[in-house]
Amino acid sequence: EGRSIVVLAKDKYNIRGREMAPLHARFIAFSAHTRLSGIDVDGALSGSIQARNITRGTITIRGRANQITVTNDLRSTRIVAGGLTTATFGGDIRSSTFDIAGPLGTVSATGAISSTIIRSSGPEGRITTITAGTDLNAQIFASGPIGTITAQRGDFSGSVTTDNALTGTLSNITAGRDILGNFQIARDITSITATRHIGNRNIVDLNTATTPDTLNIEGNLGSLRAGGQRYSDVRVGQAITGSIAVGTLARNYARPGGVGADIIGDPTIVAFGRISSINITGDFGGRILSHSGGINSVNISSGSLRRTASGLPAIEARD
Repeated sequence: EGRSIVVLAKDKYNIRGREMAPLHARFIAFSAHTRLSGIDVDGALSGSIQARNITRGTITIRGRANQITVTNDLRSTRIVAGGLTTATFGGDIRSSTFDIAGPLGTVSATGAISSTIIRSSGPEGRITTITAGTDLNAQIFASGPIGTITAQRGDFSGSVTTDNALTGTLSNITAGRDILGNFQIARDITSITATRHIGNRNIVDLNTATTPDTLNIEGNLGSLRAGGQRYSDVRVGQAITGSIAVGTLARNYARPGGVGADIIGDPTIVAFGRISSINITGDFGGRILSHSGGINSVNISSGSLRRTASGLPAIEARD
């Protein structure tokens, strides 16, 4: 059986044996003790790892890895390296971990990324691009900057964290549907864009609804755009330098009945610096607050500014 698989790999996929001795590679056999199989490579991997699928495996590279290419899926697998330039998957990434002690270049899946941890740590930690063709559900962490996060035709859900006050920026995050989850960004965010909603509204009953998602940005926020509603609270440690735009594709109005029947967002937008521009299409039930620097403009079109549930002013500039 084993020989027939090797012959098939050679004949159909043109896969040939390679000399593994220079890599000082150690193969981890599947057993009742390990419960997985894998490859432990000593030093850097200048070439590439190629496979049709990788399932319940471990790949450990003590130096930097150049490329991992998988035709179909990565499932229940842990990838550990001192750096990784490119990881490309023709199918899904599910229930896996990227634990990179250094820079992480591109991670992309044609399908979904789900229940996955993507971590770039250490003094050189940074992430360039993470892309999912459909949904992207992940916990993403970088000790340095993060470039672009994209869920092309689905939702982004999970968390995004940077912890370096000097370099911990997030350039862009974009979702073809909703952006759900919590952000803790140590520096600036350039843009946040969702075709539908930003944040999740949990309906408890007709009189109760909660919004668990929060976007915490210690630096500046460039722009935020939600085609539908924005339910997440936004807390900006410095200024909102561009525009927050809500309801650009679908106007939302209050529905009769209790809070649980109402789909209008009631988030808080707080900046400790100046707020440049807020543009809302449809009704708005939240609160806008600038602690210093003032508010340049708030424009509500085709809708109403509603009273806040807390009774606090809907728009307030304290300095």
